[in-house]
Amino acid sequence: MEIIKSEGIILKKIPVLEADVAVVIYTQNHGKRTFIFKGIKKTKRRSQAAIEPGSIVHLVYYYNDQKSMFHVKEISLLQDTASIRDNYQAMITLFLLLEVVEKTSGQNDPNLTVYKLLKGAVDTLHKTDAYTVLALSFIIHYLKLTGIMPDYFHCSLCHKEIIDDLYLTEYNLTVYCNQCAPHNSFMFKAIAPLIYDMLSKKFLDIEISLYNSLDIQKFLFHTLLFIDHYFNIHIKTKELLFHNTLY
Repeated sequence: MEIIKSEGIILKKIPVLEADVAVVIYTQNHGKRTFIFKGIKKTKRRSQAAIEPGSIVHLVYYYNDQKSMFHVKEISLLQDTASIRDNYQAMITLFLLLEVVEKTSGQNDPNLTVYKLLKGAVDTLHKTDAYTVLALSFIIHYLKLTGIMPDYFHCSLCHKEIIDDLYLTEYNLTVYCNQCAPHNSFMFKAIAPLIYDMLSKKFLDIEISLYNSLDIQKFLFHTLLFIDHYFNIHIKTKELLFHNTLY
């Protein structure tokens, strides 16, 4: 049995029996792993904040390649969600990011770039109120890292460069220019330059006021539908994120 030390981000916690909790953590060095915390709901020695989704922690655990869940020896909290806990939109955005990674990443499949992307997005939640734009920026980068991001800058039929508005079909995110777009496609105003900014600038340097918030919401919604369809999953948080909107 090996003792491993790692930083990690809490993705999900699952109650087990009366006092135990299983926690899914995206670790810095080994990707997504599941850990069991014995008796944590009945002890005062361990902080409950350390196993809340969105917390960034340092943990020491026992690794056994014959096991699917690992016992934690020590855990310390590096960053919690206290500063956004009373902010509904911030917390729902956080849960969306965590759910996407939890449902689309494989167990024991390390990706340091994904870890840094998620950690950066969690940290930025404490510095911005542009939550929908942040969620979309994270998703775009995540799709690029996983190799399934569409070419948003060229029409899929005529291959003309798209520099402003673009059209998409639902679920498969096939991109069209205004001349080639079929009748069942959806138009998004000035989304191409926004995606370019997201891919080429730091998030806090993007001039968000230049872009239409409704189109950003619609684009994020359809991108999440694409993720549902591609991975054959259901991102439940999007219903909460788009509550009281057109979708």
